[in-house]
Amino acid sequence: MQTRQNFTMKILNFMENSIVFLAIRQGLVSAAPLLLVGSFVLIFLSLPIDWYQGFLQNLLGGNIQAILQMIKEGCFDFLAIILLITISYRYARLKNIRAMRAISVPVVAVASYIAFLGMHKEGFAVSSFGVNGMFVAIVTAILSSMLFLKLRSLAFFRLRFHTAGTEADFVEALSSLLPALFTILSFAFANQCIVLLFGVVSIQELFTQSIVTMFQGLGRTLFSGLLFIFFVHFFWFFGMHGGNIMDAVSQNLFASGLQENIQNIAAGLPPTEILSKTFFDTLVLMGGCGTTLCLVLALLLFSKNRSLKTLGKLAFLPTGFNINELLVFGLPIVLNPSFLLPFLLLPLLLTVFSYAATIFGFVPLVTTAVDWTVPVLLSGYTATGSIAGSILQLVNIGIGLVVYYPFVRLYEKKRMIDFHKNYADLLDLWQRSSENGEFLSLLDRGDQIGSVAKMLATDLQYAIQNRELFMCYQMQFNVKNYCVGAESLLRWRHDLAGFIPPPLIIALAKEAGLQLELEKLVLQMVCQDLHKINDGRKEQFVVSVNVTTDFLIDPCFEKELAQAVNQNKVLPQVLWIEITEQAALSNADSTLRKLTRLKEKGHRLIIDDFGMGYTSLLYLQDSLLINCKTRRIFGKTGYNE
Repeated sequence: MQTRQNFTMKILNFMENSIVFLAIRQGLVSAAPLLLVGSFVLIFLSLPIDWYQGFLQNLLGGNIQAILQMIKEGCFDFLAIILLITISYRYARLKNIRAMRAISVPVVAVASYIAFLGMHKEGFAVSSFGVNGMFVAIVTAILSSMLFLKLRSLAFFRLRFHTAGTEADFVEALSSLLPALFTILSFAFANQCIVLLFGVVSIQELFTQSIVTMFQGLGRTLFSGLLFIFFVHFFWFFGMHGGNIMDAVSQNLFASGLQENIQNIAAGLPPTEILSKTFFDTLVLMGGCGTTLCLVLALLLFSKNRSLKTLGKLAFLPTGFNINELLVFGLPIVLNPSFLLPFLLLPLLLTVFSYAATIFGFVPLVTTAVDWTVPVLLSGYTATGSIAGSILQLVNIGIGLVVYYPFVRLYEKKRMIDFHKNYADLLDLWQRSSENGEFLSLLDRGDQIGSVAKMLATDLQYAIQNRELFMCYQMQFNVKNYCVGAESLLRWRHDLAGFIPPPLIIALAKEAGLQLELEKLVLQMVCQDLHKINDGRKEQFVVSVNVTTDFLIDPCFEKELAQAVNQNKVLPQVLWIEITEQAALSNADSTLRKLTRLKEKGHRLIIDDFGMGYTSLLYLQDSLLINCKTRRIFGKTGYNE
């Protein structure tokens, strides 16, 4: 069992850590805000309540409905183009292409996609820019990016043009001319080959025609039903809208099943057809393709990962109305090998189980058409005209939870392994850059290290807002071994990474624009602890707090310090301010005046790591005037020895 699990993890690691899969996953995640907006708008548009639909149509003369429709179109009708741009850009960044140079990659990808679709030909559908064209868009994004970047790296395809005073952007654009031309030409040629060989407008039409031909003569049997469900989910997994691709089969083969049952009832005869489009919508595809309502519930009930639980909460409402784009593209399920098996197999299992329940008479046949957005339980009762339909849905959900549970845990375990590896790489890179005195921008990186840094920055913001950081205190003793105070130390225990090094916390906060919030929180926490320690004590306990140079020179520093001291009723004399040598020896008059005011209010000022840099003996000898000022501010006992 352990051997099989290790083998599975190796396969998943190989697939998910390849640049292609990383680019697709990051591109899908980048489009998540649009999917979230579109999903909620689709709920408001499709809520299957007659009085609500009438109200919406008449609200402000139908203008509200028109606005919602335009928002939905903006989010979904050009989703293929959006994914084309995000995936190709992410691919370029993962190949370590600078941000400015990477912009040309999605530009070429869009042109290649349009050439591959053959827009000028009769029969072209604008729906190719929406969910119907996602698979072709994903493939085009990757292949066009690969080809364009490869050609651009070859000296043969680079035009050499330079004149003194020419803008660098123009020279860069000109050097991409031939690679862009040959890339777009390749996709146009591929489209023409498809047209000549198969007589279709595009590859999407070829897919549709092949599928319809496959189902001809199969009839409405359990086998054809299973084959239909398999292809719907197979296409969805690879980014194609399986429902739309299989719509011709659904309408020609399964939609008529419900009509025959309705006609039989009208003629006084018993219904005979088990399989129908409504059968699949209500008893199998609860929550949309992949029976993703079960996956959402599995995330909420069993996941220990905060981000997955948050995704489950966001996806719960739309998935309850069978709108699961947020989960399919946000988790994502598309091209995610961790969820391939349950996504494909669970709908097949539920089709067989629901078919058997109907055959043996536990559940009546489906005899009423139900809109696809009707939520679970209500849809089961309405479709079958019996509470047994709702009970079957509950049983199917239970089966789905059992099926999805081990894959959710496996996915979490793999995420944990990947995170620790990437976090170790981040720490190693950050430590090496710190030792060499190099500036390292973590959040601008497009690789896995950058992804981990962005995640930590997001978690840090959440931790600051929810006060998940805390202070530890290192005791300080005098020569008589008497504890005279303590130095405050910032600590953050991350759910996955454990304790994050404080300098890395500061670096992430500074880069993410959170430094001011973080240092304000530190002042508040230290003052609150000081109030608790000294409450009722005759001899006041002293605590020193580190203040970065950026916070010290910030105009609001004195105000925030005074507010923290006053709110917590702390004496300034017991709150010592520990600053760096750079801040202490600054020639800026404003900084010196600020330090003087702090001392006059009673704060003791301490230099951090005295003698390690600016205040070495050689520097003191060459900077006597500055150090005299500094000595007057700090006082004789103000140094941290």
